[in-house]
Amino acid sequence: MTLCVSAKNALGKDESKNSIKLPKVHVTTKKDKKWNEAEQVKNSIDEFWFNEEEEKAENLTCNKPLDLVIALDSSESIREANWTKLIRFTKAVVKTLDPTLTRVSVIRYNTNAEVPIPLGFFQSADAFGTTLDNVFYEPGGTRTDVALSKALAVFASGGQRRASRVLLVVTDNPTNDIRLSKESLVIGRDLVEKPSESLKSYEVITFGVGIQYGLTATELTDLNEEIKMFTLDHAGDKRVVEVQDFDGLLKEANNVAGKICLVNGGWSSWSPWSQCTASCGGGTKVRLRRCDNPKPVNNGTNCTELSGSTVETAACNIYPCTDGLEVTSLRPLPFHPAKGAAQNILFSKDCPNGFDYVIVGNDQMSASSVYTKDTGDPTILKLHGPGNGRLYNVINAGAWCAEHTESVTNNQEQYIQIDLKLPIKIAKVGTQGQASLISNNWVTFFKFNYSEDGRTWKQYNQTLKGNEDREGVSESVISPPVKARYVRFNPVHWNARGGLPKHDICMRVGVFTCTEIKLTKQNHKTFKRTLIRTRKNRST
Repeated sequence: MTLCVSAKNALGKDESKNSIKLPKVHVTTKKDKKWNEAEQVKNSIDEFWFNEEEEKAENLTCNKPLDLVIALDSSESIREANWTKLIRFTKAVVKTLDPTLTRVSVIRYNTNAEVPIPLGFFQSADAFGTTLDNVFYEPGGTRTDVALSKALAVFASGGQRRASRVLLVVTDNPTNDIRLSKESLVIGRDLVEKPSESLKSYEVITFGVGIQYGLTATELTDLNEEIKMFTLDHAGDKRVVEVQDFDGLLKEANNVAGKICLVNGGWSSWSPWSQCTASCGGGTKVRLRRCDNPKPVNNGTNCTELSGSTVETAACNIYPCTDGLEVTSLRPLPFHPAKGAAQNILFSKDCPNGFDYVIVGNDQMSASSVYTKDTGDPTILKLHGPGNGRLYNVINAGAWCAEHTESVTNNQEQYIQIDLKLPIKIAKVGTQGQASLISNNWVTFFKFNYSEDGRTWKQYNQTLKGNEDREGVSESVISPPVKARYVRFNPVHWNARGGLPKHDICMRVGVFTCTEIKLTKQNHKTFKRTLIRTRKNRST
């Protein structure tokens, strides 16, 4: 979850020009005596109610597991006096969190973004506060898009744990525009869109607090629109909090802490498949899952807001109905004919009635490695993950791909694996290349390994023919059929025209089982005569 706090300082924009930054120390030139006296009175008043609000925060406790990243805007418009208020606001929010359940990180950003406090547990809020005091003010531009990208990297480096991901961004300005040339300008808000979507894909929910004092009407509109964009709260009523000035920031600490103390919903396991709507000729089956593992709490996101659906449908009983006609086989759709020496096989001696394609879910797919362009970027990883390696898939990168370095080094130990949930008889396998218009990646030969328990593996007695293009489905009969719960497709040769560095190990895979046709007493004799006639026709 991302929470943004936006602020505009009340004392003008030029003070930073009079400041000299030293490591952890800032020296400011003398100001007019009357101005200093007025500032001292103002700070005394601020100190009074800041302490009062901090005492209120100490009485609140959030007992939800969180991974919280706080990104503090250190741009020149903030100024050092207001930076102190940002630090105190941050301490007040963290004081409401259970240190045994919450990991906290802090990002300081201006034109660039740094991580002075990595994601981790603290013994207490006081221990965190002591560490936070060492994070000093460093002026620069405002690039919230850079902070969002850095936050994604922080979350990814923290690994997986059962906790809601929250990002709190404190800023006083919309992201700076970037001028590429005299005629070309990139709007700052457009820079924010991509990292915002990446955070959503990584199940990070975004909130926003905007401190509006001193902004022009145009700046205020730009800031509000930007916050709504990276909070994905287009109505601005759940994840956006508006604050008038820096002095009101700490007063909102409890409100902000209450909003981020939430639980994001998680998917349950899939239910068993429903009964097929047809006994033959092609029907549909359905399975369900719920967003209750865990249930959303305190406006935590519903699972469908991030990814997936509560309902999944699949084709079933696709073999033709037998009413005395010659037995044929329906192909799973879409059908892409094989190219070159590859084959599309409708029957085998072990499966005279044809084959059924075994449908699997993302959670049943795994792999030895996943392509990230050797960066570890979780967004790239998701696009090329093993769930994309199902036969006929055309979404995301259009295939599972191994990490790029594995192709460059000609590593023939890579694999994509399917867990079929229970042992079944596998009679045929199929493969495709990567469904991409810009990448010519496909596997030309592979080994097929199988196991009933996931520990003891057997290798099929021959290396199997793969593909000669991206889309064609190349099929290989497994004869005799093998019984297995786990199967692995192990590429040993792939398209490398132009050199290995220009290509990757990418494939889509699937397994087939023999079609079983249930017969009634009325049509058994007719079907038997038809089956004998069909076999004789194939032998001629």
